[in-house]
Amino acid sequence: MRLKSAGFSILVVLFILVVLSALGAVMMRVSTTQHLSSAQAKQGKQAYFAARAGVDYAVTRLDFANGCTRLDGAILVDGFSVVLQCTAQGTFDEGGLKRYTLYQVIATASTGTAGGLDHTQRALVSTVVTTEP
Repeated sequence: MRLKSAGFSILVVLFILVVLSALGAVMMRVSTTQHLSSAQAKQGKQAYFAARAGVDYAVTRLDFANGCTRLDGAILVDGFSVVLQCTAQGTFDEGGLKRYTLYQVIATASTGTAGGLDHTQRALVSTVVTTEP
């Protein structure tokens, strides 16, 4: 009788070990996923602020006389490549009192390899008004 209960105990211990190791593997997977999500969220915030810096840069470079001529291209902001695109939306006249031009500025900040886990990209669109001096 003793031999049968000893064999049964080994099976119970093996079953418990398998269940505990599976639980440990699941916990490791959840921890890794959470860490990766946190890192990607941080990278996304950095990309947003890099794109915002691109828009701010574009606003300082726009003027009524030259318009978008000095803007199209890319700049580097804290490790992010920020591509700037500018298009004139039109010039408007308020009955001879004031003339102003609307521009649309798009700043796209990206880093990493497209399709890779390290790839992050954010784009901001802004409408900018310049007035005639």
